[in-house]
Amino acid sequence: MSCFDNETPKAIDFSADNSRIFYISESGNFFVYKTSDLHLLFEKEFKMKAIAMNVCKLSRDVIIVFDLKIVVLDSQDLGYKIRYEKRLQRQITGMVVNL
Repeated sequence: MSCFDNETPKAIDFSADNSRIFYISESGNFFVYKTSDLHLLFEKEFKMKAIAMNVCKLSRDVIIVFDLKIVVLDSQDLGYKIRYEKRLQRQITGMVVNL
């Protein structure tokens, strides 16, 4: 799997130290690139419609909201393990993060 021109980007964000770029496509393909040379560090195909993504700068969590699921990934772990996952009964239409 790789990033193709026909993928519709849903969200792009940077890590707190700007060393990584996080990208999620509308179809749920998640990619992490190294900022310095755009080397692909990680990829995962969630196969769900992505609604939004937020990279938390202090906790270094990556929150990805799909139409029926919320996933929180640990960006400090090189495998980007799922820290939290919640399936919902109703469709999600957006995400707001309050600090």
